Amino acid sequence: MSQLQNEDDDELPVDRGRGLGLRLLALLGALSFLMLGISSIAPLLQPAPPPEMPDQRPKAMG
Repeated sequence: MSQLQNEDDDELPVDRGRGLGLRLLALLGALSFLMLGISSIAPLLQPAPPPEMPDQRPKAMG
């Protein structure tokens, strides 16, 4: 046989996943990436400031 046969062939290998530290680091990276994208797009979404109107009041003589 080319593969080792275990007594418990019915059990599937268990994927333990990533540790808590790596999960938090990945979450921090994802949030940083998201905030960087939002901060670069936010100025484009703001409405343009209205053009400044010249002063309409008559100048005081004197």
